[in-house]
Amino acid sequence: MSTVLKNILSFTGLVVGVPTSIAHLINVNGLAKKPQLVFANAAGYTITADTINITVTRLSGGAASVNVYCEFWHSIEDAEPPGGISPSSLPFTLQSSGGSGSSSFPNEFGATVFEWNDDWLMGAQLAQGNGWNGIPIGTPPYTLTLNGLNTALTPATGTERIGVITLDTGTTNTGEATLTTVASCVLAPTAPGGVGGPQQWEGVLKWPLLSTALEEFSTSFGLQGNAPGYGCLFLYDRGNVGIFGLPGINPGNLDVLQVWVVQAGVATAVRLDGTTQGGITTVNVPVVADALGNSTGYYHVEINASSTQADFYVTTDSMPRTLVCSISTNLPTHSLSSRIQMIKSAGVTARSVAVDYTRWRITPTTARTP
Repeated sequence: MSTVLKNILSFTGLVVGVPTSIAHLINVNGLAKKPQLVFANAAGYTITADTINITVTRLSGGAASVNVYCEFWHSIEDAEPPGGISPSSLPFTLQSSGGSGSSSFPNEFGATVFEWNDDWLMGAQLAQGNGWNGIPIGTPPYTLTLNGLNTALTPATGTERIGVITLDTGTTNTGEATLTTVASCVLAPTAPGGVGGPQQWEGVLKWPLLSTALEEFSTSFGLQGNAPGYGCLFLYDRGNVGIFGLPGINPGNLDVLQVWVVQAGVATAVRLDGTTQGGITTVNVPVVADALGNSTGYYHVEINASSTQADFYVTTDSMPRTLVCSISTNLPTHSLSSRIQMIKSAGVTARSVAVDYTRWRITPTTARTP
């Protein structure tokens, strides 16, 4: 076999969680070699290599097809620093969210990956005409609901990081501030119009002050239905008020997060307190008062391609990215949107949640058509 130092392999028909291998043909004068550089043209996969094959395993956020580049360093290309590169670092695998084919943009007409994210550098771009939120074009990307005196959506000020917004409950005991994307999507294959495919939501949120008996509030965030009673979300509800008209699950008034998966008003919900509830194992995720910009609080939801399981992840300063709960019942089949909601239930002193970043990724199994 003639020497082969580089190759591009096309993987198609990938199934989530199922490894697929293709021979890479990398060799020097017929002697098989393990590639030292491997990368894909899209994110959402784990990739391994040996002297014969490249093996790709599709994750919940990956599409069914991906191209993988592999390379072996030969002669002058393998001139390494003194002591060499540790074998444990090879192959070096780089994953990118870039597009494929002749275009550098992944969102082509036949694309199967769509992603929306917002660092709030221009506020929420609501059609209010405020100088801080830019100039919206056409329909604004968000719907803002404000109920109660002095409720507000404002850009954070002072020493906080650039690109932080706050939802404020105002000064009534039923104040509400809700921010929802106008765009929505139905992926559940059992729903009318649903084509199947995974979706992910994540956000960075902080509470300057926690809920108390005298000043009670709740915060829900994640994917929620445009119609009440559908969602896949995190909930902070110390006051045990519940959501969607459903009773709370926190009679001990713990400052811990909850996760709720709701289909047509029927919920599977657990507290993230480190116990097992209804056969569902949880990791303890306490909610703490947080000075803005001083720590990390990433919250991540993943719904699998068949809408049969939702996985919830949390990352904080004291907790690396951790799967805190998995739920496989009552997955919503209704159209979902990205939503953050802050509601007061006791007291007349304003309380707020700060939002630094949100992201929503949709990967339908069937490509869209123009």
